[in-house]
Amino acid sequence: MYTKILILAFLHVCAAVFAQTSDGLLLNIRLHPVQILSVNNTETNSAKENALPEYVTVTSPSGFQVKVKHEIYNDREKKFSSSKNQNCNKEYNLVNNPKGVVHKMYKINQNVKNAIKKSECAVSEQNHLVFTLISQ
Repeated sequence: MYTKILILAFLHVCAAVFAQTSDGLLLNIRLHPVQILSVNNTETNSAKENALPEYVTVTSPSGFQVKVKHEIYNDREKKFSSSKNQNCNKEYNLVNNPKGVVHKMYKINQNVKNAIKKSECAVSEQNHLVFTLISQ
């Protein structure tokens, strides 16, 4: 008699355990941190006019810095090269945030103008501004 009760109890427990595993949905999700830096559209109506970016939008799960520097594009060699002027090669800090953000806009037009004045480099078709997003 006791063996029948034990066998029925054992079967009931096994059925309950296996029923839950077959009905459930197991998801294996790996979340990878993503950093995104986007610069506003700087296209202008006039080809002679070189517009500076007004803002950047940043998404970062941790603290970050946004820096800017000049790089010169050589059309003949089809690559970027460093300038002879040492001030043109310096990186200037635009944004320094110790915490993560999601799609936050930072106004940078005044900071970029100050960086260009300090570097004494003009923005032209061969002389590009390069933005860097650095994780802290």
